[in-house]
Amino acid sequence: MRKGKWFWVGVVSLLFCFFASFGSSTQGASVQVLTLQGQLDGSQVSLLQRGLKKAAKHGDKAVVLNLALQGDDIRAAQTLNSIIRASSVPTIAYVTMDAGSRMNTIAALSCRHIVMAPQSRLGGAKQDPLEEATRQQWNELAQALATLTGRNAQVAMALVDNQVAYPPYSAQGMFLRLTADQAKTLSISEGTAKTLVDALHLFSLDNLPVYYETQTWSDRLSGVLQNDYIHVIIVVLIALTILVEIKMAGIGIGVITAIVIGGILFGFGVEPEYADIRTFMAFVVGVLCLMLELVIPGVGIFGVMGICLLYGSLFFFFGATVHAIYILAIGSIVAAVLFYVILRCLPKTSITAELILHEREFGDVEYATTVDNHRYLGMTGVSVTTLKPVGMIKINGELLEAVTRTMVIEKKRPVRVTRIEGNRLVVVEII
Repeated sequence: MRKGKWFWVGVVSLLFCFFASFGSSTQGASVQVLTLQGQLDGSQVSLLQRGLKKAAKHGDKAVVLNLALQGDDIRAAQTLNSIIRASSVPTIAYVTMDAGSRMNTIAALSCRHIVMAPQSRLGGAKQDPLEEATRQQWNELAQALATLTGRNAQVAMALVDNQVAYPPYSAQGMFLRLTADQAKTLSISEGTAKTLVDALHLFSLDNLPVYYETQTWSDRLSGVLQNDYIHVIIVVLIALTILVEIKMAGIGIGVITAIVIGGILFGFGVEPEYADIRTFMAFVVGVLCLMLELVIPGVGIFGVMGICLLYGSLFFFFGATVHAIYILAIGSIVAAVLFYVILRCLPKTSITAELILHEREFGDVEYATTVDNHRYLGMTGVSVTTLKPVGMIKINGELLEAVTRTMVIEKKRPVRVTRIEGNRLVVVEII
């Protein structure tokens, strides 16, 4: 009896495993289609990245890229290639028209398979001639892709560079522009297909369900945030909020604002290959280090660490290239100029007068800006604002900037000047 019981338990277990495996194998039996056309922007890059991740997660059999891209931006082409090549799901480029652009050619060559519509062509460009360095980059990219996919490297280079000849199809000074039949003859494509169904039939995928992945609001937002001008504005906002936070002696709003801006940038505005959570954590730690420099007495260690982490993470956010350095430099300069304007103009309003120190707040008290502050050494006074560690004190009716190296000093507390660092008074609280 006991043996019969265990027999049925075993049978049920085997049946469960069988049906479970059957269900998991058929769940992803589908084909995803992504359409990339026109100028490649951040929204299409986001769509491509999201679509490929979704296909891998669902176990799709293939992803078809319906290609009609324009443009000759080598940086965008390199980004596009890195995303497609990283896909674990087989990719099929379906070239449906004569795009006549290097971008469309590289997108097709990046895919594992290429299928062309009868009226389509592959190769050519509208922007020519290129700088020698840029032309070389296109050649190297096309050659590398041909090597990886087993295609003819000379043909691939001739498709993106009119200085590379491939007789009898093209001569030097002319782009190689392959028809569907020529691409099949030269083993660049796997065949010709009038429709998407015909293209899938070449790979025995025409019996599978097909679904189309389209752009969402997050893709469109990502497209906006990946614009270089928006990147400069983001750097300006982050730097400006931190500078204002320092000026307001750390009220917390600047820290929160900077981290929120960084979070939005990381979530939607970072080039895919640099969207690493460790980079974002470095950004957050950098902002916090800068704030710790205001609160914890030290010799600038937290400040140096904060600047390095903050700008280092932004450098990777923006692609880790010389272009990213330009963005950071321009953004920082603009932020410094705006901060100067804020200090000159905003204290004149009633709202900012509550937050930023100004001479009028102290009535007839004179704000002292002397070059030689050694005469205050050993003098006592009263803190006018909270020193954490920077703030304002009053000595003999004069308003002076001071810093504490020991602890936070609340306002209206007696203080003594213990030493002079440059033009800054270092004070301690008199207990």
